[in-house]
Amino acid sequence: MKVVYISSSIIPSTLANSIQVMKMCEAFTKLGHKVVLIARRAKEKINLTNNIYEYYGIKNTFPILFLPWPIPKLGGFIYSLFCIQNLFKSDIDIIYTRSIYGALSALICKLPYIYEAHCPPHNQIHYLLQKVLFKSIFFKHLVVISNVLKQEYERLYPCLRYKRIIVAHDGADPPNEQDESPKFLIKWPGRPGVLQVGYIGNLYPGKGVEVIVKLASLLPDMDFHIIGGTEKDVYYWKKRFNYPNLFFHGFIPPSQTQQYRAACDILLLPAQYKVATDSKGKGDISRWMSPLKLFEYMASRRAIIASNLPTISEVLQNEYNALLVKPDSIDEWIQALQRLSKDKLLREKLANNAFIDLINKYTWYNRARNVL
Repeated sequence: MKVVYISSSIIPSTLANSIQVMKMCEAFTKLGHKVVLIARRAKEKINLTNNIYEYYGIKNTFPILFLPWPIPKLGGFIYSLFCIQNLFKSDIDIIYTRSIYGALSALICKLPYIYEAHCPPHNQIHYLLQKVLFKSIFFKHLVVISNVLKQEYERLYPCLRYKRIIVAHDGADPPNEQDESPKFLIKWPGRPGVLQVGYIGNLYPGKGVEVIVKLASLLPDMDFHIIGGTEKDVYYWKKRFNYPNLFFHGFIPPSQTQQYRAACDILLLPAQYKVATDSKGKGDISRWMSPLKLFEYMASRRAIIASNLPTISEVLQNEYNALLVKPDSIDEWIQALQRLSKDKLLREKLANNAFIDLINKYTWYNRARNVL
């Protein structure tokens, strides 16, 4: 098929949503489909290793059409007008989108579309727009990232109970030669012979950085590495917590993060009961999220300690492929770390089981095949 993926993600950017979009487009091409990505061009300067595709660690197998998003409040509707203009010019089999404006564009052009949702509608306008989208004859099915979110959509939109809803958690791919290329040699400040504990992701409130800095202060015999975050966020945390065993690496391009995960013995996912969507603490995705880092951790063959939240426990099983602990209990995090530090066989068992689950259920290829 010819698949047009309409995204409102900025490409390239430091945000996880842009990684998911690029990985899914690549996976669609691996299925044999002809793919065109429509996206917003970045205004900020991103340090590209060579080009956009290499930045994300993928092959150049699909073109990207960049369209403007001119003003903040009405930019989405104007963006959809640009999309419509381009859709009318093309012979398209299916529109795939996680943008409400992309779905509206498909509806207006009378093209079949699949809509992917990562959270419920933000406001009454989005609620009403999605209601229109779901009742259209051009709507094929809804894709959501957790079972909890599926239940919420069925509650909000009774009409969806008679239509197909696919639960597709986020994904990752096992490391390849490009992921671990010597072209990107990392400078690792950890102490030799000391347990290396890592976290990769944004530093927004609720992501769990507050837990990690506390652990670093209480466990001086372990090294803690925080990879990710804006310069402003990194400066904020470094200024307040300057422990000798706590290292802030800043943002790393997606194509290089596997080397940092591989340098760790244990990877942490300390999401709290409220997880903000930006550095100002706005929003809360804790009930619906399917963290991209979770699947990247699983692909890295490293032991995982994660918060025991409903959406995370849809993927991870305590004592089988991870250790799950109460999000805000420092004592439980300490006990889990100390246990894994003394038991290498348990670390290997958890890591191997998580990797097998990733290969069997959560690769991008499997996800792409599932959602189409």
